[in-house]
Amino acid sequence: SCFCLNNNAKTSLYFVVLAANRPHPSSKALPFEMSDPRLVFVIKSFDPRVHFAITFGAKSCPAFSVYSASSLDKQLSAATAHYLEDELSVYQVQRQVKVSRLFQWYWSDFGCNDVEAVRWCAAHVPGDKQYCLQLLLHQLETEGMVDIIYKEYFWNLNVYN
Repeated sequence: SCFCLNNNAKTSLYFVVLAANRPHPSSKALPFEMSDPRLVFVIKSFDPRVHFAITFGAKSCPAFSVYSASSLDKQLSAATAHYLEDELSVYQVQRQVKVSRLFQWYWSDFGCNDVEAVRWCAAHVPGDKQYCLQLLLHQLETEGMVDIIYKEYFWNLNVYN
């Protein structure tokens, strides 16, 4: 089988095949109509960890990696943990969480609100950062006094990643 992509190949692959034919965040229209024969290539259920595995080569994008079908789940978890370790900042005293703008753009993939997004991150970030994030999550759930700050996204080419 073959999947034909247009000139926007990476975008098509990301928003159509890997995002389970869900609309781009700036649109409400499905990329493929229900009669489109290419739907056979589209995954059936979306996994938000894909956001941390796909790169467009920009500085704020995840690092490039090669994935294998036999260990995809483990690799997606590792890519997510690595990205969150680099891009998520937790400031306990200031009661702030700084996250990639990906969480703002794709908010519906992470629960549609700040509490759910922080909960999602807490389940996927490793080590001490997870503990600190869980403390802030508790404060967010009980008092609502935690700031979620979306970091600037750097689109310039990352020649090191």
